[in-house]
Amino acid sequence: MSKRRNLKKEKQDRNRAYARKFKKRKLRTDGRPEGGNVTGTLNNGGAAD
Repeated sequence: MSKRRNLKKEKQDRNRAYARKFKKRKLRTDGRPEGGNVTGTLNNGGAAD
C-alpha cells in the first residue's frame, strides 16, 4: 500500500512558507523570550484551521 499524503500538513507548510515573506523580523536582545506563553504560539505557526 502506498503512503498517503498528509494534506493538512502540506497546506500548513505552504502557508508558513508564504507567511514568512511578510513577517517582520523580531529584534530580541538576548534571543530568549520572557514569560510562559511560548508553547501555543511557537508550535502552531499561526495556522488556525
